[in-house]
Amino acid sequence: MWICSKLYVTPNEIGIQRCNASTLHKERHHPTDHGGTMNGHNTYAERNTVPDIGEQLFEQYCKEKNYRVFRLGFDSKKTAIKNFYKINPLLRNIPDYIVETDKGNFTVQVKGTANIKKKEVEMIPLFLEWYSCKDAPLVYAFCFAGAKPKLIYAEKVIELYKQSVDKVWPDGVIYRSLQI
Repeated sequence: MWICSKLYVTPNEIGIQRCNASTLHKERHHPTDHGGTMNGHNTYAERNTVPDIGEQLFEQYCKEKNYRVFRLGFDSKKTAIKNFYKINPLLRNIPDYIVETDKGNFTVQVKGTANIKKKEVEMIPLFLEWYSCKDAPLVYAFCFAGAKPKLIYAEKVIELYKQSVDKVWPDGVIYRSLQI
């Protein structure tokens, strides 16, 4: 199910279902990390020792739906780039996939957690400018074990972030847990 608000095209044109506060409340899911195993309490190196469950779940979902999936972004689990954090943020944050569906193409950023960093949300307007367009809108796929992916337009992610409260990981990174 695509959870959304208004984007560049009308929801009916691409089969997207409108949402409202009551819909979000009914579909609320609160995973805040990868099954409680890895999060901001762990180092980058430690987090890279476990598989990216969100991406695995998303790829399985697309396979079940017979969607064509094209990998775009970096896969830090397979190839670690020395000093990755020094690369331009727009390159570091290239969306994960382009997905072809019978309703159109989508640019997809996969999240295996409902936690999202403040610095990422602050860059979403740039992501929309660089990675999104009318014919391939940018959506976030929140993928958790035991649940269907929650596919949310990037603009709605900003709204959900504004409705949440700041938290801080031990490394000082500010994030919020989205109520999705």
